[in-house]
Amino acid sequence: MDDGTNYWFLFAITFPWGLILFAGGILAHTNMVRGLLATDKSSVGRRSVSCIFLGLWIMLIAGVKFVEDASDFILVPYTLVMFLAQGIGMLTWLWIPRFLRPKWMRERDRLISRGGAPS
Repeated sequence: MDDGTNYWFLFAITFPWGLILFAGGILAHTNMVRGLLATDKSSVGRRSVSCIFLGLWIMLIAGVKFVEDASDFILVPYTLVMFLAQGIGMLTWLWIPRFLRPKWMRERDRLISRGGAPS
């Protein structure tokens, strides 16, 4: 039974949004757009890991109906990856483990802890 939802339209809206969030997270994580993101340079990049995983989650949500229609064999791993991306994204929004922080962020944190001004 058709519920009247246009899944191609939903995909056309949510996938680019997730891609923008994913790409922005990658750019912030690699410190490529540090000067463009905020005037407070010390807060830039804190949510970069979260944006990567949440962008991936939104992109996966966009295609879940097409995967569901294709095969149940693919749906289970797809859903597991989707929920892992959501969980990691939500966790890293609140707390970023030290090993997930990029080198430039760890060095900046070390400088701040010594009493220096962040660059």
